[in-house]
Amino acid sequence: MQPKSYYKEKKALEQKIDFEEKVISKVMVIRSVIPETGGRKLQEHLPDPEYGVPITVGRDKLFDILRAQGLLFKHKPRKVYTSVSDPDHQVYLNLLENLTVTRPNQVWVTDITYLQLVNGKHCYLSIMIDYYSRKIVGFTVQKDMTAESTLATFNKAYKSIKPAPGLIHHSDKGSQYTSGVYTNRLQECGVDISMTGPNKSKTIKFVKEKPQVYFETWGKLIYRSYALFIQLSSLLEQ
Repeated sequence: MQPKSYYKEKKALEQKIDFEEKVISKVMVIRSVIPETGGRKLQEHLPDPEYGVPITVGRDKLFDILRAQGLLFKHKPRKVYTSVSDPDHQVYLNLLENLTVTRPNQVWVTDITYLQLVNGKHCYLSIMIDYYSRKIVGFTVQKDMTAESTLATFNKAYKSIKPAPGLIHHSDKGSQYTSGVYTNRLQECGVDISMTGPNKSKTIKFVKEKPQVYFETWGKLIYRSYALFIQLSSLLEQ
C-alpha cells in the first residue's frame, strides 16, 4: 500500500470513529431525557440542537452504529389475545366453585395459548388437561383459534380417553368455548359445561404453566414433543 493511500484510509477511519462517537454521545443525551427512545425517533432527534450539536445520519447507518454498541432495543412482540368473549353467546356457571375433585376424568380444564414461530408468525396451542392428575389428555396446534379448531382438542381427548358420563368441561368465557358449535358438541357427549367465575386464577392457573410437566413419563414427553414439532413444522411450510 502506498503511503498516500495508507494515510488517506487512516484519516477516513479516524473520521468514521469520531463521527460514531459523536452519534453515540448524542444518543445517550437524548435517552437521558427521553428514555427508551427507539432508532427511528433517535434519527428525528439527532438534528435537533436542543440535545447538542446537530447531527444528520441515515437510518441504516444509525441502526448499524446502535447495533454495534448494543444500543438497539429489541422489538416487543405484539400481544396476542386468546380469550375474547361474545356478549351474544350463552355463558355457564362455574361448577368448580365448591367442588371437591377426587378422581381422574372428573374435570377437564382447557385453555389456549400462542406459540411464536421462527418465521415471525404465531400459531395457537389448545390444551386439555385433567384437573385431578394434571396430565394432558389432548392438544392441537392450529393457525387460528376458531371454535372448530379449538373443538378439535376436545374431540381428540374424548376419543382417546372415552370418559364416563358426568365429566365436567371447564374453560374461560372465550367466544370459542361459548359458541353453539362447541357447547352443542359437549352436550351431545353428555358433558357438563363449566366456565370461569370471579376465581378464574384459581381454577385454570396451572394451564398457563409449561404443559410438559404434566406428561406421565419421559418417553411420552419425547413422543409428544416430537408430535408437536411435526405439527409446527407443517405450519411453517404453509
